[in-house]
Amino acid sequence: MCNSCKTLHEKITTLTGHSLIKYEEVNSFPTTSLMQAIKCHHHNGENREFYCSDHCTSFCFTCFLQDHRRCEHSERIEKVANDLNQSVRIEEIINRIEKQQKSLETIHDHKHSTLQALNEERPKLEAEMSALIEKINSHVLSVIDETGNLLNTEIKALEEDMQEIKKDIEKLERQKSDINLVSNVCSHSKTFLFLHETENILSKNEEKFDKMKSDCNLVKLIVSVSDNMGTLLKNITNVSIDRTSAKIPSSSNAMIPTEVR
Repeated sequence: MCNSCKTLHEKITTLTGHSLIKYEEVNSFPTTSLMQAIKCHHHNGENREFYCSDHCTSFCFTCFLQDHRRCEHSERIEKVANDLNQSVRIEEIINRIEKQQKSLETIHDHKHSTLQALNEERPKLEAEMSALIEKINSHVLSVIDETGNLLNTEIKALEEDMQEIKKDIEKLERQKSDINLVSNVCSHSKTFLFLHETENILSKNEEKFDKMKSDCNLVKLIVSVSDNMGTLLKNITNVSIDRTSAKIPSSSNAMIPTEVR
């Protein structure tokens, strides 16, 4: 509206409760917040018309009839607002807002410092983990090499034993054949001596073969993990964030002054 309409608007009694704002301020004006402050939260469509200093709350006429008729300091908002020093109250609330802003800025700065510290710590931790991984890999590779050497040694020993056993089997086979040949060709005396010598050889063989039986066990490769390495690997899985409480000043105060000035 123009200035003339504005002047007329302010003079009409039924319109004196209206709030006039500049056109360029319409978009930035907190209409939604203002309407939320005006409307009753308990009765849809009702406006808050009363304020109770006993309960520090504002409410509509229906709330007044239901809950605040017997309150000693329940008055119309117009009277309470006129009696209060609005400029002082505005200053107090703005100071409180600024205090909360400062508190949030302190929290933000604290989190920013924490973020910066973590970002600075990351390369160091990654380098330590890389070094640890390299150390573990090196150790595992050495274990693999040692395992290969042990296996090769054991396999070579088994192969040599098997070759020796084959030779012994061939000797025994020849002894059977020799006994038959000697017994068929030679005299009883010579056969007796040959058999006696064969028995001596067999006795020695039995001692040798009994020892071979005792050594004939299943071979199993065992890789042992030392306590230090086990503890090291266990600790790697326990990664956590150490949180230390930061003391940040509280910004809480009473919401609405109850003292009428």
